[in-house]
Amino acid sequence: GGAFPPPPAGGGGGSGHDLRRLLEGLERASYGAYQELRGTSWAFDDTLEIKVDNVQKDAFAPPTRCRVVIAAAAAALPPLTVADRASRVATGDWLARKFFDACRAAGDDQRTETGGWGGKKGGEIRIAVPSQFVLERTSAAARDDGAIELRFTVALPASGRSIEGRWCARVLCDRVPRPSGSDFAKRPSRRACQRRKSRRTIKTSTPTPQTSSNHQDEHANAAKSHRTIKTSTPTPQTSSN
Repeated sequence: GGAFPPPPAGGGGGSGHDLRRLLEGLERASYGAYQELRGTSWAFDDTLEIKVDNVQKDAFAPPTRCRVVIAAAAAALPPLTVADRASRVATGDWLARKFFDACRAAGDDQRTETGGWGGKKGGEIRIAVPSQFVLERTSAAARDDGAIELRFTVALPASGRSIEGRWCARVLCDRVPRPSGSDFAKRPSRRACQRRKSRRTIKTSTPTPQTSSNHQDEHANAAKSHRTIKTSTPTPQTSSN
């Protein structure tokens, strides 16, 4: 289904500024200190919220699972995109693709790994790779109230078993994509699509020119008259004198 699981019980959170300060304060701490993030929720400017559902055990474990929730006012989705279930499924699929494309274009989906076990590693933001089909996805959902939820993973950065707190702050606070309804302006409108379709139809089905019925009758009568003149030319006669 397209619904997200409920966040873990307990937890805390605060503002985006609080998250940045917490992560920077964890610089060089043992990797296990990242567990403080589990079940927390962080609000950015009353328009965006990052929720941390689960935290990886170490830098080599499966990445941390997070969600970003964008309020309806900030999402600014056109009403038709959330009008019914089919529309919400299509919109969620499109949002997942936008998030995926944004991460790839910025290089934020690329893992950093240098210097062997003790080197810097992690930092990549990823969402489930979209398929060629429009499907209801667990990675993205458009709510009927116009809000957006996107589920993604982050490999929390480390050097060996030490936290890279400042790096992690940049990733979670600055690099998470925020797709919104304004992106729909870059898509062709339905009316524009219909106009293009009409032009293609005209090009592929141009009717053969036809003459009017009166014009056809005139041609037929003229041809008939010409044949009559040729076949009924009178034979010359001599005078009786």
